[in-house]
Amino acid sequence: MILFVFEGGKAEPTVFDSIGKLFLPNEELCVVKCRHDLPTLYSNLRANGYDLFRSLPFEDNGVILPKDKRLDTLFSQVFLFFDYDFQNRIGAQKVNNILDEMLDFFDDETENGKLYINYPMIESLKYTKEIPDADYWKYVATREECAKHLFKGKAERFAYAQAKAFRFIDLDKTDKETVKNNW
Repeated sequence: MILFVFEGGKAEPTVFDSIGKLFLPNEELCVVKCRHDLPTLYSNLRANGYDLFRSLPFEDNGVILPKDKRLDTLFSQVFLFFDYDFQNRIGAQKVNNILDEMLDFFDDETENGKLYINYPMIESLKYTKEIPDADYWKYVATREECAKHLFKGKAERFAYAQAKAFRFIDLDKTDKETVKNNW
């Protein structure tokens, strides 16, 4: 079974849904939405002796895990997806320190897990005019836009039509092979 851990409860699962359908249609998947940021996960991990499985809200997500198995043997791979959040209340330097430690710890999906960071946040995936978009790498988001929570709206206005309103990638309206190649 593959475990996917997401920071958010709206956008991230929507993005994952397309990834799951495109790349993992025959895999047994477990999805956990944390609904908190990376510093909070870090705090939970430290409080639980760096035991990821005791730090995650499985029950809050309706996930019932077998009592007769060790959780670290239940999942063949673990992937975590969190936003960078440099505008976090604790400050960019502390977030960077936490991020460095977390990236060192979560560096392999078959061991502790693999951490992926959305920069500046998941909405950056919408920040494109088409799929594929050869100019994607040229687009800029300022720290000020993120700190003032303006980037989400900017990404929504900038996005190509099929990515509007949390759809990100609407597989019913976009050629699946094009999307697969874009990922």
